[in-house]
Amino acid sequence: MERIKISVVMAVYNGEVYLREAMESIIRQTYQNWELIVVDDASTDRTPQILAGYQDQRIHVLTNPTNLKLPASLNRGIAAATGKYILRMDADDICRLDRFEKQATFMESHPETAFSWGLGIPYTNGAMQTSFLTYSLSYRMIQALFLFFCPVYHSCMIIRREIFRSFQYDSSFTISEDLELWTRISRKHQFHGQRSYYILYRKHAGQATNSKNRDLQRTQVKKIISAFLEEAHIVFNDRELEFHMELLYGEDPVETDKMICWMKLFIQKNRLNGFFQPGGLKYAMMWKIDELFRAKRLSLPSYLKAGIKISIFSLFSYWLKKLVHAVSDLFHREAAIREFGASLR
Repeated sequence: MERIKISVVMAVYNGEVYLREAMESIIRQTYQNWELIVVDDASTDRTPQILAGYQDQRIHVLTNPTNLKLPASLNRGIAAATGKYILRMDADDICRLDRFEKQATFMESHPETAFSWGLGIPYTNGAMQTSFLTYSLSYRMIQALFLFFCPVYHSCMIIRREIFRSFQYDSSFTISEDLELWTRISRKHQFHGQRSYYILYRKHAGQATNSKNRDLQRTQVKKIISAFLEEAHIVFNDRELEFHMELLYGEDPVETDKMICWMKLFIQKNRLNGFFQPGGLKYAMMWKIDELFRAKRLSLPSYLKAGIKISIFSLFSYWLKKLVHAVSDLFHREAAIREFGASLR
């Protein structure tokens, strides 16, 4: 493969605890034709000193005079990027050492793909945690899954520079900026996930999507879903949209008959213009009722009733895909654990 240039864009705010590990995992990549653009979002800890310690000419540090938050900081990094592809990286994650090589190769062999992403393994106190990913990563399935959650690993994505510059982040979405961006891009471009694990990611109290920001996240996601449905020419009244949000953020048991009516209405409205591929929409609905069952918000009889109402074929197909994805996921995850284990020693 031609040694194309990759621009890595990272924003950091008070990241002194994990920043060095993230930087080292970039410097040690098997693929070396990269530039790293780090946007220091007015950090008040030792982050500036750590960044100043790197003399590699491929590393460029931009410092915000005031704290602009993640979306605006990333937009600044995107504007400075010069590579054919822009690769996202968080300041508290660790890259697998062949990540750049594999993701660039994938994008070169899939010219129809606007962006792609790999998967991540939870990493806590120096130990990799068990995780399973059993949903589809195909374009049509993911586009419909956006209605219920964000299945794209933000810190493990790679995107064509011209696409990123055309869209950019909406800085008014300070928590759900990634979902807002992906739904906008998905209206005009295709994308695909890779069932390969490329990062170790940490979960900790300092992250933006912790529980104290849940209400703000719900408000922002409601705006995103509303705009997404408007683009699909699917009109929900306030009561119907609020029911949708309750499925996403509620904690109480779900009224089965009410949910079935909502699903049938959704499928009927989508049939008028076919914005969502019918199989993809039914798959996403199956994923959601499965998630509600696992969260104990649906009983087993209610789960089966809802699944059959969507269609018996969709219920069977969903579980077949889930089994296939689980087996594939196990293979890829174990391979990644071996790779990470060797590089971290």
